[in-house]
Amino acid sequence: MSDYQITLCRSARKELEKLDAGILNRIFPKIEALADAPHPQGCLKIQGQQKL
Repeated sequence: MSDYQITLCRSARKELEKLDAGILNRIFPKIEALADAPHPQGCLKIQGQQKL
């Protein structure tokens, strides 16, 4: 079981629905993997913006 739950806002879901099935099949597993590892190896914190 995952430690986190992935929740997409309505606009994000709509954008994903517009994608080609081949692209979506590559992206969706990566999104789901964030529930297990929200800070995957090699990720960097965005700098220069507040509240990110």
